[in-house]
Amino acid sequence: MNSTTPIVIDIQDYNDNYPEFHGHNKSVYTVFVREDTSINTNLKSFGKLIDKDSRENGAIDLTIVNGDVCLFTVNRVDEELFLKIKLANITLDYEKGPQHNTCIIKATDRGVNKLSSTATLSISITDVNDNAPHINNTDIIKNLSRDAVSKTVVVDSIPATDIDSGENGMILYEIALSAHSSRFIIDPATGNITVNTPLLSVQKDEIQLTVIVSDKGVPSLSATAQVTIRLQDDNPRPYFEKSENVTIQEHTPILNGILAKIKAYDRRDGVISVCDCLYLLDTDRNDIIIENDTGVIKFIHSDYTLDREEEIRGHIIIGVIAIDKGEPPKESPTMEFKIIIKDINDQVPVFTKIHYTFEIFQHAPNGFNIGKVVAVDLDENPETLYSINITESSVGSVVEIDNSTGKIVKSGNMSLSSAQNVQMKGNVFAQDGKDLKKSRSHAEITITIEFDDKNNHTPVFEKSEYNAAIDWNLAAGYKIVDVVAEDADVGKEGNITYSIIDGNTRGFFSINSSGAVLLKYQLDSSIGDKDTVIVELIVKAEDKGIIPKNSNASVIIRISGKNPGTCIQGAEHSKQLLNIESERDNWSYALYGLVGALCLAILMSFAFLYKWRTSPVSETTPPVGKMKYFDNPIPYDHLKKRETVEYSHSNESFDPPSRNCDFSDDKDQYQRVTEPEGEARYRRPPDNKHLHSSRPLSFEEPTPDYPVYEFEGKVTKPTIPSTSRTSENC
Repeated sequence: MNSTTPIVIDIQDYNDNYPEFHGHNKSVYTVFVREDTSINTNLKSFGKLIDKDSRENGAIDLTIVNGDVCLFTVNRVDEELFLKIKLANITLDYEKGPQHNTCIIKATDRGVNKLSSTATLSISITDVNDNAPHINNTDIIKNLSRDAVSKTVVVDSIPATDIDSGENGMILYEIALSAHSSRFIIDPATGNITVNTPLLSVQKDEIQLTVIVSDKGVPSLSATAQVTIRLQDDNPRPYFEKSENVTIQEHTPILNGILAKIKAYDRRDGVISVCDCLYLLDTDRNDIIIENDTGVIKFIHSDYTLDREEEIRGHIIIGVIAIDKGEPPKESPTMEFKIIIKDINDQVPVFTKIHYTFEIFQHAPNGFNIGKVVAVDLDENPETLYSINITESSVGSVVEIDNSTGKIVKSGNMSLSSAQNVQMKGNVFAQDGKDLKKSRSHAEITITIEFDDKNNHTPVFEKSEYNAAIDWNLAAGYKIVDVVAEDADVGKEGNITYSIIDGNTRGFFSINSSGAVLLKYQLDSSIGDKDTVIVELIVKAEDKGIIPKNSNASVIIRISGKNPGTCIQGAEHSKQLLNIESERDNWSYALYGLVGALCLAILMSFAFLYKWRTSPVSETTPPVGKMKYFDNPIPYDHLKKRETVEYSHSNESFDPPSRNCDFSDDKDQYQRVTEPEGEARYRRPPDNKHLHSSRPLSFEEPTPDYPVYEFEGKVTKPTIPSTSRTSENC
């Protein structure tokens, strides 16, 4: 007898593992804490603490060894370590308190033989933008003369500080928007305030500006300062409210030659009024004057006119100054007075040269840019049309010109019959596109067709054959061999490009611009199923001449080692290429089939047409109504026998031919008249039967050179075409 009893073996854990800190750098944790962190702030985990023992041996107690200086405690939740501020009354302050705190953490398990580990916490307090800029003087008062000119300094600087660090402590100045804020400019870095525009027109005696001082923190904090500017009046300068301009048309007189009347203003006893001033012009021109007492600006002669094309940029700018009669006299800032001259189309395009010369290589492609001619029209927004006329050329007029740009390009064959340069000569014309009645300007043009394109040398390889040996398992991108070719030409004709033109069946190889033959994809058995495979590539070196020259070299690559089969990257590439080739073949077959079907349809159409045109007409009862050209009711054999019949265009009768023919024997049965009197006469067929009774012929249609019949109603009458009859027929 046999019996079994289960045995339970309880393996007791032995405390043989120390607590392990994870996520540190050489037992040091570096943690950054913002200065606005409080006891209630939940910080992110900074590491892990693990003990591989179980039960009490794996339970861990954490303590801070230097708790007297450490501002934080460490909690462990599911192996994650979290930092927390120790006490609620601890406030972190980057600007005032310590910016760095170091704590030593000790982890001890609860085993009989307690094991422990330590780690260091390096805590950096980071700055928060919690301090606004501080302005030393928030109430600034300055005195300023009302006639102060632009860039006059009002306030040198506004000192301010921000105790935050970095961008949180960087300061910017700006003037808050107000009624007169645009009259002043402030330096954003220093707070320097200067005059921007004259203050003479300001009615108030005091201007209030609010200056905002802000930092670059996010969000930004700011403070403000008040700047009071008191305007001082001691015979202030006269001023103009704004600059003025006038528009006139060129070559057109204006009434009394007057351009404009200007006014200056002055302040007296706090009241602004039109100035009793002396007006002067600040200009070197002598064709424009100003009346000193009235401020009237006019031409020196009443019928004087301006030419827009003679003025720089098509307008005139002169300065105007007003001088008051105070003691001492004050002079106003110079006002800009602008005369805008409106254009009329009074100019023609004029070429910048009287003779243009260009060169082109004889085999340059069509569309090649030969050169450009330029004609200048001084009118505003001109529209110039170009044309070309070749008057002397051995190769014909093989150039074209863009009628809007003047660009000349090649448009035909320039092949030369000899090894000498040939010149084309002619004229180019330019016309005003806005007025085609104006005369055209022209210039001569000579285009030299050069026989030699300077590409005299062919690239030459250092070797005609390059050899290399590689292994099957090389990675893609491996450089197999360098091929080198040289071209003795200079410039672009000597620059060489390389390409593989044959032997690269599956695209496993490539060549770069410097001639390095590379492995593009990892090899597989689609290039060969043996362990040793020889691949021969044909490499072409080609220069960049207008007519490129090239030469070839062989690259023989021996692939050896263990053939990897078709399970790697190259196989997939080969499969894709095979699929592409297969799809391309399918489309080719479909195209061939479509072309064949089309050709067959065309042949069948021609056969049907030929059969229809040559088949005899069946003898049937003619249809009722009017029959057209090919509706022939008479058998073809009958028509053939009557081919010598001739007829008159008269509706009365058919007359027999009279060209020396004798019908006295009346043997020709076709000539016997059988028609009743009054009807059109015609000749009977050999069987002496009436074809049809008929009415007079109708000649509504032109007479063709083949049988034509007409039928009206139920009575029909054949119309037989005329045929030349000779004495031999008689």
